[in-house]
Amino acid sequence: MQTDYPSFTEATERLRELLDQHRWPVEIRWLRPGTLLTRGSKLILHPGAFQPTEEIRTSYWYAVPKQMGVLLAGLCRDNEHSYCHLWAPANQDEADLHLMPDGLKLSVPVDPPDVQVTAGWGLRWNRWRSTEVPLGELMMQHPSSPDHERIHA
Repeated sequence: MQTDYPSFTEATERLRELLDQHRWPVEIRWLRPGTLLTRGSKLILHPGAFQPTEEIRTSYWYAVPKQMGVLLAGLCRDNEHSYCHLWAPANQDEADLHLMPDGLKLSVPVDPPDVQVTAGWGLRWNRWRSTEVPLGELMMQHPSSPDHERIHA
């Protein structure tokens, strides 16, 4: 059976279409793991959180031959950008745990949180990082979290 692994460019376009359908900004910024925190009801994004598209493209093509699925997902947004990530299971047990199909999976939260970028707040970020929940890291490791209702395509 042929699985759905389009080119990275096509996969990104599909993600943009899903974002647009749900009124998210179509301008994507890719996030590094561990760079998104909760602080009360706010999401705080480290200013160095962004991962170059070429690194995401490389990760995508590294995951495809494993045939355990690749997730491109929105985590949060602001008025201009959708903050997204790529996740792929490390092994079949992890794929089974997260119900990952073989092929491309797209996902965005139903009720997306807005985010605040902590530009110029390096010391404050480090203090928060030591005391707050690393939400982005948890969501990137466990994208099927039952606490976050998501739209899947």
